[in-house]
Amino acid sequence: MPCRKKMWRVAGVSMVAALSVVITTGTANATPALPGTAYAAGAGTAADSFTNKEFKVGAFRDPSGHTYGYAYEKNRSSRFGDFTLQGPVDCLFISGRTAYVGMRIARGTGTAAAHQGERFVIAVQDNGPLGQGDRFDNSGFINPSSGCSPPSSTNNLGQHLTSGDVVVSSGSPRELARGL
Repeated sequence: MPCRKKMWRVAGVSMVAALSVVITTGTANATPALPGTAYAAGAGTAADSFTNKEFKVGAFRDPSGHTYGYAYEKNRSSRFGDFTLQGPVDCLFISGRTAYVGMRIARGTGTAAAHQGERFVIAVQDNGPLGQGDRFDNSGFINPSSGCSPPSSTNNLGQHLTSGDVVVSSGSPRELARGL
């Protein structure tokens, strides 16, 4: 019995480590749980002259309309201050290759600490395989009663990923047949 427990512990640690590598690098192909599930999944970094951002997102909307997932962002900025935030996904809006992932901030640090409970939208755009041309942006902090429509500040995504990959799918049969 002790050997069996040790074997399962080692296997569990190995699986967690492998999953962490996939989430951290953002190079995994996202596969929806059910046919017809819309999703935005990936991880990466983006930077401009005053901000370095890191994000991880897994957002899903099943055919019944139930939305679930989790999102994380770390921001190092001379303009907005440094922060991290994370929380459960509560809405997903997809328009073409762009996804707007709405979340309620469950935990925040730095300048996000005072915004726990508020909404935040991460926007990602899938422009090809292996992150080529993919983009990322965010909304800033939003009134908690805001819906899931795209915020005006992310209609023109400006930051190309410097590393990582994002996959966006509406879950349509046409997309699935293309082999996304």
